[in-house]
Amino acid sequence: MRDSLTDGRITIRKFRQRDVFPLYEAIHSSVTELYPYLPWCHPDYSLVDSEEWIRSREQYWHIGASYDFAVVSNDNDKEILGGVGLNLIEPDQRKANIGYWVRTDSASKGIATESVRLLIKFAIEDLGYQRVEIVISTDNAPSLRVAEKLDAVKEGLLRHRLYLHGECKDAYIYSVIAEDYFRDNGELPTKS
Repeated sequence: MRDSLTDGRITIRKFRQRDVFPLYEAIHSSVTELYPYLPWCHPDYSLVDSEEWIRSREQYWHIGASYDFAVVSNDNDKEILGGVGLNLIEPDQRKANIGYWVRTDSASKGIATESVRLLIKFAIEDLGYQRVEIVISTDNAPSLRVAEKLDAVKEGLLRHRLYLHGECKDAYIYSVIAEDYFRDNGELPTKS
């Protein structure tokens, strides 16, 4: 199983202990945009939160509970552009959920789409999963665009599926299945 994948422009790689400050900085600089959609993101996010999160990711990776990657530029491995990961893993069903975020100053540059594409490759090729799901708040337009650009199948509306900062939110569920992935020769199409 690989711990990093690249497309030539960006790389997704396992978080490292040295990522504590770059992760904190990426989240802190983007908290206004990330907070509404990420349950762990809050205005008081601290270096301690960043350190604990990275430590827990190593443990979760080891037991197969989640696989979380830092998104970095191939030109600068030290700056965190975002994060992408598999969670809510059901190995017996060969499926997982995808979560992702991109720092504000790197948004709208295709980074989320490319990092999710690499994560889907990891899930299907490395882990042998047959299905990956993306659950997105109905009001998260940038994230909805990512799923649509990847040609993920919109399966429906999940009422009150997300509980974010004390509020229930409806969400759309999208999926990519291995059959679709391999039909396209291991490449997911990108819509403009």
